[in-house]
Amino acid sequence: MRYLFLMLISFSVLADDYCYCNLYAVKPLAAAREVEDLKLTQVRLDYFENYSEDSRLQCVESCRMRAAQEVRLFHEDIELWSKKLIVGNLHGKHCTGPTDVKVPVRAKATLGDYSLGLAHQGIVFIHLDQACKL
Repeated sequence: MRYLFLMLISFSVLADDYCYCNLYAVKPLAAAREVEDLKLTQVRLDYFENYSEDSRLQCVESCRMRAAQEVRLFHEDIELWSKKLIVGNLHGKHCTGPTDVKVPVRAKATLGDYSLGLAHQGIVFIHLDQACKL
């Protein structure tokens, strides 16, 4: 039994897997509770042979670089999402008319099933001509 346990532990440390980068837009702070974050994409990045500290750091750095490039591609999706929140009166009680919306965009890195935390955070500014419901 002891050997089986040691073998399982060694496989968990030496296991190999891909690095993933999950990019999503965060809902506005004043938004209704039923509003969820907007999942933009999940990108499969590099393949790593182990979960060493170097592998984890390289995965986070790869995710950070990729997220900085990908954010521009999803500007239109974030704008549509913001408009849907306004039309559905879910944007928040402080939305009073045509305004600039600041949407936080974040990327989290994972190596296999292990979350490595926040790799990138930025803000997308969107100007909406559509007035909010008063």
